[in-house]
Amino acid sequence: MDAVFLKILNLGVSASFLMITVFFLRFALRKTPKWMICMLWGLVAVRLACPFTIKSALSVVPKRPLHLETGEESAPFPANAAANSPDTTGIETTTVKDVPKKNGKDGMLYAATAPQPDTKIDIFSIFSMIWAAGVVLMVVYYIAGYCKLYRLTRVSMALYENVLICDGIDAPFVFGILRPRIYLPSGLKGTQVKYVVAHEKAHIARLDHLWKTIGFFLLSIYWFHPFCWISYLLFNRDIESACDEHVVRTFNLQDKKNYANALLTYSIKPKTITASPLSFGGNGAAKRIRAVLRYKKPAIWVILTSLAVCIVTAACFLTDPASESKADAGSISREADARVPHNKTKPAPSIKDGNKANTTSGENSNKTNAASGKNSNNANAASGEEKEPKIDVVDRFMDIDWEKVEKLRFTGDDITNPTDIVCIGELPKHDIKIYGYNDKEVCLHGVAVEMKGDVNYFDWAYTSPRRILPDLYWDEPRGQLQIAFHIYSGTGVDASSLYVLQRYDTGTLRPHLFDLDDYRAQLEKRIGYRFDEKSKVLTLTDLKTKKELASAKLPYGNITGIELGLISSFQLGSSITYQVTPGYHVDGSAMPQYDDMPALEFDVNLNVDENEDITFELGNARKKL
Repeated sequence: MDAVFLKILNLGVSASFLMITVFFLRFALRKTPKWMICMLWGLVAVRLACPFTIKSALSVVPKRPLHLETGEESAPFPANAAANSPDTTGIETTTVKDVPKKNGKDGMLYAATAPQPDTKIDIFSIFSMIWAAGVVLMVVYYIAGYCKLYRLTRVSMALYENVLICDGIDAPFVFGILRPRIYLPSGLKGTQVKYVVAHEKAHIARLDHLWKTIGFFLLSIYWFHPFCWISYLLFNRDIESACDEHVVRTFNLQDKKNYANALLTYSIKPKTITASPLSFGGNGAAKRIRAVLRYKKPAIWVILTSLAVCIVTAACFLTDPASESKADAGSISREADARVPHNKTKPAPSIKDGNKANTTSGENSNKTNAASGKNSNNANAASGEEKEPKIDVVDRFMDIDWEKVEKLRFTGDDITNPTDIVCIGELPKHDIKIYGYNDKEVCLHGVAVEMKGDVNYFDWAYTSPRRILPDLYWDEPRGQLQIAFHIYSGTGVDASSLYVLQRYDTGTLRPHLFDLDDYRAQLEKRIGYRFDEKSKVLTLTDLKTKKELASAKLPYGNITGIELGLISSFQLGSSITYQVTPGYHVDGSAMPQYDDMPALEFDVNLNVDENEDITFELGNARKKL
């Protein structure tokens, strides 16, 4: 229920901008046909009801989310992200906003303390239950009103077609959803029947009975939103005015006067209807009477201008900004203070505590059993035990003299000696530097990314004992920092993890991981093979396109399978390329063989959902030249 309520809050925030715009346009377009104003209310309904939107460069919806508890702006984190906890199966990130170039008097960096997550979740759950109770009450109210009308109209007499006369009502209205009928009070004067029935038939022709029902149920879901109540009230007035215009457009002056008199008659009747049907009078009747008497057919330029305004409004407010470097306008974060968010993502592939360094030797290499496909930590393979770091590298990073760290220079892969902090990469043109933690207790583990004065901390392994440092690329148009960490190393293993860090205006970097488990799972579904024992030719095929990718003549004739992903790497850039050399299994050998095997290349597609979560997909495949 919490997730549903959070989504409703997100949609309500996004729709607020459109509702405010329609409030203004409704006043500015006074001379436009009212049916076009109803179209604008239709856009509001779409924005409130649709759980997803498309991206557009024309969108003017702000993309900076609100913080639920404090109202402050913050970077978006998933609603299910856990706060700081002792769970070591995930990756913990800590962000400090706007770290100054010059530190405080004691040379330390400061960050706000994250509130306790349990309190937040409890409070949010209480609000969720209150919201759900309000929705139920609104629906019960509607059903009760519907039942009351049913009882009032149960005894009625057909006049003609779908028009009935009823003694129990004092105002004409349309009742019914699938089979709407027009009910007239028995005291209705004969001269007024013509105008009242014409009005109610116009409602049915325009499907107003359906639109009003949909509007009420949207109001039931967003009952807490004041703009929704105002919008529903104005929408009711506008559909009545639109129906008036539909009826009187062919009337002469006398018919308009008679129609206005009928409106006046039923505008002063006491209300006994509680389910908000389409009644003839009583909804802004005074303004409607003036509008009826003054009605003139609108000029064609007015209609075209109004239609253009509707189209522009839809393009600007039914879409989200195409840029991915900003936070979601309709997103509301349930996380702690944005200056110190804690984001748990998935652990390293198939390796228990794969993001934790070995505290005794500092090694983070992985030896892969090719026969079973399972990874284990090479340093502790004999005992089968994993050891936790003795210190929290993120806390240690936040407790250092940053003025000294900024003086460090990138020295290539020469990080043999423990020196507390080392610069493991930089992009000077974009004011980006990456540091790794490297003291005697914990080395090759713990990453800090400094970008344009902002520092983000991550509990990651950044290399293996081979000391190959990460590859970096800054994708300016998307606002994304790409990092390929060479952390998988050992006998028959040489692979990387790819992180794409989305940067937001707050300075926060949100990480998205594509690791060994991910691309191996995709390769298994993507690459097939066939082996000709007579010619000893192994052919690799693309299971998606059914095309042959590459072939190799092998020295063995008893191939039992292929190994995918253990020898692979990423080429970073505006388009990311994944390169993999498949291996093959031979009877009697525990390790895959790679002799004479061709390398393959894949385009890496980044897919972004409505929550701006990035997922990775292997795209077009080909033989590496």
